[in-house]
Amino acid sequence: TSTWTSQAALDSAELPGQPALEPLRSVNDGEVVMSWNASDSNGAYIQYYDVAYNSVGGNAFANGQTVQVAGHLTTYTFTGQDAGATRQYWVRGHNSVGDSAADTDTIVVYSSR
Repeated sequence: TSTWTSQAALDSAELPGQPALEPLRSVNDGEVVMSWNASDSNGAYIQYYDVAYNSVGGNAFANGQTVQVAGHLTTYTFTGQDAGATRQYWVRGHNSVGDSAADTDTIVVYSSR
């Protein structure tokens, strides 16, 4: 007689690392370009990034405009921003465990007027 046993390797995953936001760019009326260095996946691939904006000091993920960007991308352009307004922008990564800490930056949206 033989005893059959099954063993499965278990990988542990953690929240993703915080993405590193590069300086924001605004060179066209009402556009803000965000670029960031990818999050460390910490054992579970990055499913998507949340990118968001709001007025300075607001909570963008709760009250602002949030867009999900595919996990393999590291840039996003917001259009239709209020030219001349000061806005704060955030990015955070998401894997199967949850959300990373967010990185943020502030910029005055370009206005040619």
